[in-house]
Amino acid sequence: MLHNRLDRFISTSQGAEQGYQGFRTLHKHIQLEPEALRDPARRPKRFRFEVAWLREQNCEETIRLGWTAKVKSGNAAAVPDHIRNLCVHLLQWERGAVGNIRSQIRRLRERILAIRRGPLNTNSIKLLEELKSELEECLAREEIL
Repeated sequence: MLHNRLDRFISTSQGAEQGYQGFRTLHKHIQLEPEALRDPARRPKRFRFEVAWLREQNCEETIRLGWTAKVKSGNAAAVPDHIRNLCVHLLQWERGAVGNIRSQIRRLRERILAIRRGPLNTNSIKLLEELKSELEECLAREEIL
C-alpha cells in the first residue's frame, strides 16, 4: 500500500522559497494559488435594503447603531466605511431578529391551529386574535419581500 503526504508535494510560496530542507525527491513541488482558482467574473453579492425591514420594530435603532459605529477614519472619506458598517449591522439584525419569514408563518399557523383545537376561553380567544394579527403582519412582509 502506498501512502502519500500532501505536504511532500504541495508547497506554499514561503516553503518553495526556502526549498523545504531535508526532503529528497525526484519530483517538483506543486504550488497552488487559491486566488487563481476564484472565478474573476463572480462578484460578491450586492447588499439590498428590504422595504419589509421598515415594518420591523427595531429597524430604525439598528440603522442608527450601524451608522454611528466607529470607523477607522473620522473624516468625510469615512462615508463608505459607515455604509459598510450599516450593511453589516442590518444583515446581522435581519438574520437574528427578522429570520426566515416562511418559518415564522408556519409556526404561527401551527399555534393558531393548536389553539382552535383546544378549549376556547377569554385568554385563548385574546391570544388567537394576537396570533392572527401577527400572522397577517408576517404575510404582508412576505408579500413585500
